[in-house]
Amino acid sequence: MADTRGTWSLSEAWAEKAAAEWVPVPNVWLVPSITKVNTGYIGGGAIGPAGGTANAVNKMNFDNSTTSNLGTIGSVVKSSGSGGNTHGYWGGNASYSNGIWKVIYATDVRSNIPQTLSAGRGYTTGCNSESYAYVCAGASSFNTYVSIIDKITYSTDTAERITSADLPSANRKQSAMATTAHPSAAYISGGVYPVTTAVSKLTF
Repeated sequence: MADTRGTWSLSEAWAEKAAAEWVPVPNVWLVPSITKVNTGYIGGGAIGPAGGTANAVNKMNFDNSTTSNLGTIGSVVKSSGSGGNTHGYWGGNASYSNGIWKVIYATDVRSNIPQTLSAGRGYTTGCNSESYAYVCAGASSFNTYVSIIDKITYSTDTAERITSADLPSANRKQSAMATTAHPSAAYISGGVYPVTTAVSKLTF
């Protein structure tokens, strides 16, 4: 039986390898695996000409590209979403709320968590790292825009403002903007009013 633990001299290691009892290094320890869901959640947005409700949450199955309506969740009209490994959040809404809504992937249960954003706002954009969700910028009232970035910790459902991450002045007048994320950073770009081409980088 091959030895997979301990310390050996070069001669002992050579003997083990020659006897086909040496094992590859990755087999010496176990690497924890992370099971990620194969679904996504769509919520927020605005009510179109056909009417309906933008508070509805739809679940998308990536295996077959089908969606199902899960019903409504609080008031997530014109809010932003961010997703972690087991649950996700929406923050703010068109009524300039400071509320945070949570969805648990395993059960599809949706709720309003006790923690709130540091300031009420809507028309935000969201991004996430492995451990945190971020609610970025948005409007605090009609035609009044903010540079605030709030961080929500997935493991504790706690939220706090990251003052050192406030967006620069070129990005403050942003709503209807977009983000794209990398494991170490996110990029926040575009938006109205007025229309802007500014891009900011948020380093996680």
